[in-house]
Amino acid sequence: MSKPNNQKIRVLRIISRLNVGGPSIHVKNLTEGLSNTKYETKLIAGSLSANEGDMSYIIQSYMADIIAIPELQRELNPLKDLMALLKIMSTINRFKPDVVHSHLSKAGTISRFAVFICNMFLKKKIIMVHTFHGHVLDSYFTPIKTYIFLIIERLLAKVSDGIVAISSTQKWELSKKYKVADSSKIFLINLGFDLNPFVQANKLKGTLRHQIGVSDDTLLIGLIGRLVPIKNHKMFLDAAKNYLKNAKDKKVKFIIVGDGELRRPLELYSLEMGLKDHVVFYGWEKNIPMIYADLNVLALTSLNEGTPVSIIEAMAASVPVVTTGVGGIKDLLGRIESDQPDGSGFKICERGVLCPKDDSIAFSNALKYITDSDYLSDNCRLTTARDFVIKNYSIERLIYDIDLLYEKLMIGRTPYRN
Repeated sequence: MSKPNNQKIRVLRIISRLNVGGPSIHVKNLTEGLSNTKYETKLIAGSLSANEGDMSYIIQSYMADIIAIPELQRELNPLKDLMALLKIMSTINRFKPDVVHSHLSKAGTISRFAVFICNMFLKKKIIMVHTFHGHVLDSYFTPIKTYIFLIIERLLAKVSDGIVAISSTQKWELSKKYKVADSSKIFLINLGFDLNPFVQANKLKGTLRHQIGVSDDTLLIGLIGRLVPIKNHKMFLDAAKNYLKNAKDKKVKFIIVGDGELRRPLELYSLEMGLKDHVVFYGWEKNIPMIYADLNVLALTSLNEGTPVSIIEAMAASVPVVTTGVGGIKDLLGRIESDQPDGSGFKICERGVLCPKDDSIAFSNALKYITDSDYLSDNCRLTTARDFVIKNYSIERLIYDIDLLYEKLMIGRTPYRN
């Protein structure tokens, strides 16, 4: 698609909702990074689900022009989904984008259908790109529902010009395991973030411990994320219980940072497990570097993930990671250095400790290993992890890769605006 020198490339970016999490940060970075002399960007965002933390403030601080479509929401609702479709089509007609780029499942479904209608019946020439931040093809729904969603994703892939996978593992899953699309249509583009606040997080050391009344010699093991089933916080609590059985002489606190629909059930479960004095439900926190400044270990217990931002942030802050090996996590942790010979169930990797999903015993064994050995003071390993994410997950690299993708997809396409 050749464009006059003085005519900007118009990008309409669409995300299901700006809730607390990696996709919102990613969309903010893309929207900000591509708002320059070459691109003109508009952003559509849907509405939050109940108990979700709002992260729209990170975009509104510099971009007032966010197009809100309340009907665009996570939950299935045929009437609201239809209204969202019509509003997106109306925005397309007004803004006349060259590229529509969607993020998260619901936005990806409705946006790609809207662009298909515009291109097929209204004779437009819009490039359609969708980023999979994760996918709903594992551990979310029943087998029948999952199969239906798989068929839908395969059909939507046919009307997409480009699909972005955010890890090598995710690209393999989409192209080989689930056969959503041919690998030639799937582009591997890592996430990109401003990691400087996390690299410098040590400046905030002591703030979190003071807030929650924890001494400097207390081990602080934290999990950061939405309190929803896919994050499997129950396993974290089970692992904490198992850990404490074998570490009665240790001063340790487990902190859960985040909020969501499962907060009350998890609080009750924590009480039932006798963990009242050992677990802190902290809630949402905007100043996330302050959290990492005092963590001794970051834990992640998810059943499914794309590329978890919390692991990238922890590595940048030189915080050791113990995690389940789902989604793109294996790409973050690197090659396996050793299996534990005693059947503990976890693996030591280049940049973290890897556990099977939904196995609280293996997870507690991994926590015991990492806190009993010299792992916490292994500066060489922690520096390797920090350098890895700084090199591979910067904003500058992300913007460069997305710019190349748009240019590649637009070659040979006639402009939307004639």
